[in-house]
Amino acid sequence: MSNFKGSQLNLKMKKEKVLKRIKFETNLEIFTQETKISATEKLPKRAKEMFKESSSLARPKAMWVECNIKARGGNWIKVSDQTLKSKVLSETLDKGTKVLYPYIATSGKELYDWSTQFKKETDKYWAHVIQSVALKVAVEALKNDLLRNINFPKIANMSPGRIEDWPIEEQSKLFDIFSSILHFCVTQSL
Repeated sequence: MSNFKGSQLNLKMKKEKVLKRIKFETNLEIFTQETKISATEKLPKRAKEMFKESSSLARPKAMWVECNIKARGGNWIKVSDQTLKSKVLSETLDKGTKVLYPYIATSGKELYDWSTQFKKETDKYWAHVIQSVALKVAVEALKNDLLRNINFPKIANMSPGRIEDWPIEEQSKLFDIFSSILHFCVTQSL
């Protein structure tokens, strides 16, 4: 984990944190919930085997930064050198809000690499579910860390592509905010 001052980064950021040692200690119950299998059904043996194998490999990671909001309009905000265009995002932030905490979370390259070995569709499905669980674990660890480090009672979680007026193409602007801090390996597909 690292802590840098904004002046070292030339991005006028106060804090940033990389979470590289997130424990993937989820249990089969969470995995089963993610698969949408009913309580009366049993998880297939193969899924349990894959889950056990992946648990020793998984290295979910996350990162957040504190960015000053430089300017704002009715349907945009400017953080770092990026203008994020979303009326919903702009309106969700109180007018007095002066900082934003963008983040990146990943299930990790280790799980991605592991998942590419499977050829059977059912194995691919289980691998995808495992990656989804690892990503949720990373986001939860990130939220907990962020709440410990900032003085806000709650966090609004918004993402390009998940808000009606914030298209997925805006995601690249968030990656640009992080690009001079850390190089992330982003894959085209999971």
